[in-house]
Amino acid sequence: MRCDGCGRPASEAHLRERVARLERATRFRPIHIGVLFLADAPPLDIADDFYRFADDSASRSASSRMVFQELMYGAGLESGSVANEESALVEFQHRGFYLAYARECPFEEGDPGNGQETAASLSCKDLAREFGLTMVKRIQFSYKPKRIVLLSGATRDLIPVLEQAGVGDLLLLDRGAPFELRPGLGLQIRKLLTPSS
Repeated sequence: MRCDGCGRPASEAHLRERVARLERATRFRPIHIGVLFLADAPPLDIADDFYRFADDSASRSASSRMVFQELMYGAGLESGSVANEESALVEFQHRGFYLAYARECPFEEGDPGNGQETAASLSCKDLAREFGLTMVKRIQFSYKPKRIVLLSGATRDLIPVLEQAGVGDLLLLDRGAPFELRPGLGLQIRKLLTPSS
């Protein structure tokens, strides 16, 4: 059986995890998406899933905690309000922010990037070729965001796909490129989204 999220042959466990990820993300999806964060693929470790909240954020890897905190800060939440992940996700939703992925499944063993160094190992052209048109349809007919923030270098080749589809004017970029998932990302995004006085 092939998975609709990644197009690869999939086990029952793979399909169950995909459905669980979609259910969690849907729970926190805003009715009206103001800012769509678009990354390449979800993390391989289920504990690192952005929408999987835990009482103890230490269950996330250090890189996953950093991404969570930076996106929350970019959405205008202060660091003290991020300690309770479920409340932070609810506020993220209420403010109109949503994180989605071009490829809905993580990279697994045998995939390019295998979940370790996705941006470095995966061909950006492959991501755009395999998932670009599906992403465009989701943006145009389902998400309908006011702004789109591309995250990680692996989404670079989605820029011309989105421009050709007529949604290029929605893109917020870092000097013409996607934003890198690193410390300071939240401040960059917050500055972009905050109107100058």
